[in-house]
Amino acid sequence: MTSRVKERKSLASKIDRIPGKYSQLADITDVVGLRVITYFEDTVDDVAKIIEREFEVDQGSSDDKRQVSDPERFGYASLHYVVGVSAERVRLKEYKRFSGMKAEIQVRSVLQHAWAEIEHDLGYKIREAIPRDYIRGFARLASLLELADVEFVRLRDGLARYDEEVGQLIDEHPQSVPLDQSSLQSYIRQSDMVKELDARVAHLLNAAEADYSSLHVDHLLRGAHRLGINTVGELDGVVAKFGEQGVALAGEYIRIRSRRPLDMPAPRGRAGGGIALAYLIFYLAAREGDHDKLAAFLEYILPEGSGRSPQLEEWLMAAYNSLK
Repeated sequence: MTSRVKERKSLASKIDRIPGKYSQLADITDVVGLRVITYFEDTVDDVAKIIEREFEVDQGSSDDKRQVSDPERFGYASLHYVVGVSAERVRLKEYKRFSGMKAEIQVRSVLQHAWAEIEHDLGYKIREAIPRDYIRGFARLASLLELADVEFVRLRDGLARYDEEVGQLIDEHPQSVPLDQSSLQSYIRQSDMVKELDARVAHLLNAAEADYSSLHVDHLLRGAHRLGINTVGELDGVVAKFGEQGVALAGEYIRIRSRRPLDMPAPRGRAGGGIALAYLIFYLAAREGDHDKLAAFLEYILPEGSGRSPQLEEWLMAAYNSLK
């Protein structure tokens, strides 16, 4: 959301442009302007419902420029409201001073906004002003942006449906479910095996329990794919085969990192859901037995800026060697 109050010079120019048109400040509807930009085109209508509920809308001055009767009309427009404070609010002391005042609210998607800003910068607001050789290019761009808005909504809705269905897909056919963000998060949340391993690693970290409220799995995905684990079924098999070793590696790593005996309680820590999978992936990478290979692997799954400790590969390699 952005807002602006019209500057005095601009306001004076507007008043002088048509002498006698405005008799009071309340006659000017754009002294205050607000713009709401949404990520998705259909969210514009959600914002519109809020505006119509919370304000007194001047329907005669408002304009839904998205609705055009001429399919040849050039441009990609947005929704414009002229609003005032509702009668219910005007009765409240803090709103009385705004009685009769108007403001403009413009609502558009981020792609509609991009079109409007570029169009404004180029200086061609009407079709007739554009040199003939360039009209087709403008129209093509407007169509592409409109199509992109539609496709973003379709992708969002499709991903939401996939998020809802992937848990059942994992139950029914885990071997055929690709390992991606949604499927991995769902697998972590519903796998009793992963939860049991997570609980053991959380105990090593002196954490009350693993936290499944917000799962961040980017590094797990990169690591699994790097190791050739590409489906939920393949991951489940690896967890069953090497889960114990992953927990053992976690214990040794925590001891070496903190330089304390394993039977000494750790300072209270935090364990995110799927933490046992991280140590399992570290264990599988360390099996190569090569410090440089492990360093390259860690750089791939935990790139610079991810908070990776510079001693991580040394500690992990030492932890792995102590398990032999």
